[in-house]
Amino acid sequence: MKKIISAVLLLLMTGSAFAAQIVPRNELDNYVKKERVSISNVMGGKSKALEALRTEVDKKGGEYMYITSLDRPGNSSHWRGTAIVLEKK
Repeated sequence: MKKIISAVLLLLMTGSAFAAQIVPRNELDNYVKKERVSISNVMGGKSKALEALRTEVDKKGGEYMYITSLDRPGNSSHWRGTAIVLEKK
């Protein structure tokens, strides 16, 4: 039982290490643009919206992303955003 708990804890702790990394605009020349992903109606703060974008990029097999938009329309508490899935050249 201790081995299972240890394995689960290790997986949870390292899970975020595999999340897509955000690439700044000035480094885009070092990457190939693959496809665009989007999120909408994400409740919570900016960190929840970023987590949702990373999840969508991860689903596409991407390791890197460039965020093209991230905002809350109007007075909404729901976030929306888009990102481009990137691959290193």
